[in-house]
Amino acid sequence: MNPDKSALRKEMRQRRKTLSHQQQNQAGQALTRRFLANLRNRKSRRVAIYLANDGEVSTQYLIQECWRMGIEVYLPVLHPLKKGHLLFVQYTANSPMRNNRFGIAEPDPKRNKATLTHNLDLVLMPLVAFDDQGNRLGMGGGFYDRSFEFCHPEKRTSNHKPRLIGLAHNCQRANSLPTESWDIPLSEIIAV
Repeated sequence: MNPDKSALRKEMRQRRKTLSHQQQNQAGQALTRRFLANLRNRKSRRVAIYLANDGEVSTQYLIQECWRMGIEVYLPVLHPLKKGHLLFVQYTANSPMRNNRFGIAEPDPKRNKATLTHNLDLVLMPLVAFDDQGNRLGMGGGFYDRSFEFCHPEKRTSNHKPRLIGLAHNCQRANSLPTESWDIPLSEIIAV
């Protein structure tokens, strides 16, 4: 593991964890306000979102708005068969949940409907840090990069792909981030 990335991850995770409950709540509401127009304009039917963990920007209000608008919400689940990949499983208010090996709640893939990654219209992903060039630093597991490898400009086989958007707190902005050849570029980063 790159020591610079490791130190940066630690610093940025600490920054977002120091935000108060009120600041987290306000960020989640601001995210929802900023993103609603995006959802309406794109006529998205299937959106992948995450449940906030470890100080990530809250998505609870956004998820509720998606449900209200009739948009199917999918959450990332550790793929049970493809190590290091994500499976996207539908999430509703009544979805049976379970904790994965990291202690993160996810819909039980045996009891909820899954979809293929290329069937998603939008993918909203958490990040640890970002820069003004649109680079994303994740938690270091490479789950999103492997799962959306087909979106890499050098590997794209069709014009249809989900739009990949990173979500962050403003305090997670870095001057620049080290990048790797396998990093999947994001369409946009929304920082609140």
